[in-house]
Amino acid sequence: MGEPTLPIHHAGKRIATHPLFPTHVRNACSTDASHMPEAFLKPGWDDTRIRGRVREIAPDAPI
Repeated sequence: MGEPTLPIHHAGKRIATHPLFPTHVRNACSTDASHMPEAFLKPGWDDTRIRGRVREIAPDAPI
């Protein structure tokens, strides 16, 4: 017997199947990267952006 899954349907057709978390896992989620828009795959806060923000807030901070 395989892992429990949750089938996702749209217009009467199964479009995806997601594995379910074990019962002890609470408030968790997972998304297949192939189901996400390209903009979501790019990090919102990369190293360059973080350092730039630090310079704005605290120009004398060692970074």
